[in-house]
Amino acid sequence: MEEKELNEKVTEEKAEELVEVPAPTEDAVLEEKAPAPEAPAPKKKKLKKWQIALICVAAFIVLVGIGVGIFLIVGAINARPRDSKNVNFNNSAPDFEVSYTEAELDVIALGMKEDATEAEVKAAIALIYNKANYNKINNVDSCVAVLRGEGTASVKVFGIKASGTMIVRGIKAQSGDEFYYQKAAPIMQCSSKTIQPTLEDMLNQQERVYTNGTTDFRATGTLKGQEAKILTEEDEIETETIPFVKVEIPDTINSYEKEEFMVRGYYVQDPREITNFNITADAIVLEDLQEGEKYIELVEMDDGAKYYLCRFSLDVTNETCVETARRYLRDSASSDNLEYGYYKVKLEVWDNGYLKQMHDDEEWHGTLKKGPVTCDTSSTSWYETIIYYDYDAKILTEADAAEYKGDDEGATWVKRLVAHYKKEVDSIG
Repeated sequence: MEEKELNEKVTEEKAEELVEVPAPTEDAVLEEKAPAPEAPAPKKKKLKKWQIALICVAAFIVLVGIGVGIFLIVGAINARPRDSKNVNFNNSAPDFEVSYTEAELDVIALGMKEDATEAEVKAAIALIYNKANYNKINNVDSCVAVLRGEGTASVKVFGIKASGTMIVRGIKAQSGDEFYYQKAAPIMQCSSKTIQPTLEDMLNQQERVYTNGTTDFRATGTLKGQEAKILTEEDEIETETIPFVKVEIPDTINSYEKEEFMVRGYYVQDPREITNFNITADAIVLEDLQEGEKYIELVEMDDGAKYYLCRFSLDVTNETCVETARRYLRDSASSDNLEYGYYKVKLEVWDNGYLKQMHDDEEWHGTLKKGPVTCDTSSTSWYETIIYYDYDAKILTEADAAEYKGDDEGATWVKRLVAHYKKEVDSIG
């Protein structure tokens, strides 16, 4: 049979994309030239319904693959490298009275003993955390938390493996009952320029929140991908002193009743809380320490200030502990199956019971989805919250002071900072 006739036959059967025609061998050519006995033409076989469906599915997958491939290539051409600088400042102890009761100090002392039981250590750590969390929500009139973190995410899309670095930069400012929160989390670099735009579209995030604590509860929600509007010019990646990524003002911001605001904000107790993991004694895990380390120790600084340093992990299978944090993780990444692999904590609390810093190392894994694209992913990262009670003395430059000056000359710098960002929130349609 001539090659042209063969191709016409395949076309009639509507399956040319599934048929691979090998080049004819020499024996086949000789056999074709030899006379053959006449035989009735074979009957055309009709494709079964499942075969037709299989062909349609295969064709759809091919078209989707081509479309996504073009999208990735175009995105790679437009992708720009990003960089970020870190700004480091030492925070200092607030001049507050000791907030621990005598009974609470006894629990801490018991947990710090060399022969302390596991239960005693866990009880002491849980007490130190929850006292700091309670104080931050209820007993701090003015402070700023600087948020920062970095991580690496590994993905596999259409057989292509890639890894990207992501940073988190933000602030949480509270002045009385007023609270302002801003966070940006962009993909900075990727081992595959082809995958980077897709990774950015899946993981880039921006959030903005303002509340007066009583009647005004506004939030953008988690803006993802291109909605995040993260500025990418090198000279616009962050401010001079505050280590957070600059973003454009979102187009909209939503107002909520308090109950819905709490749910949509993924809060356990209050927007001013330290973390949305619910840290109780039964959620604490005591893992092996490095030589010279302790689960709880009292550290003295050069200036004489002291703080408790606690080292522990969280039980990521404890539903009460991880429920809210995991829901935030999944929703912010548009995934229904991301899980924490581990969550390790170094908690620093001033000896008067007020938070100094919380640092965690975490791992999560699962699948990410964006349109027709699904990829396996895993991520390891660190994240920390550093508290400044004397914000103006430690961070503000003259340029910042001018920007956050505001109308109230007698106001604290934190109050001016909150007022500055509230104006931006008010300007959002």
